[in-house]
Amino acid sequence: MEIWHDTVDAPRRPRRVSPGETVDVTVGTWPIGAEQSVSVRWEVMAADGARREGATPAAWHHNDTVNSSWTAPLGPFAEGDEVAYTVQGASPDGEVRTPTFAFCVKPALYIAWLWHQHQPLYRDPSAADAAGSYRAPWVRLHALRDYYSM
Repeated sequence: MEIWHDTVDAPRRPRRVSPGETVDVTVGTWPIGAEQSVSVRWEVMAADGARREGATPAAWHHNDTVNSSWTAPLGPFAEGDEVAYTVQGASPDGEVRTPTFAFCVKPALYIAWLWHQHQPLYRDPSAADAAGSYRAPWVRLHALRDYYSM
């Protein structure tokens, strides 16, 4: 049995964990076989120094060609928790495990970029015709070119 996690097809969601969120650990195994099991052994170091540990069994999710997909929920966690976990698999052929993965629980930071292209109008209201009403139209074109290169 081979086992993997933290890949495109077996991610941890969410990647950045906020307080109160549950984390879904997805695990891939190969080959598909009867009597397989997957679990996640975890350890939490709380901000106050308290330590707790445990194991969460993963539930089989689906098979895809020759691979199986499993999911284990972890958490929820509190702000400042440092979480380390290892994925373990067992089959009649023996046991396997991944390296240790870790994350720190922090509040979400929401950022909104407000980008606006303020340019003066450069219009001459005293111009007699529309063709001559803009005194410096190349300023707008020049500014757009520079904005696209940002």
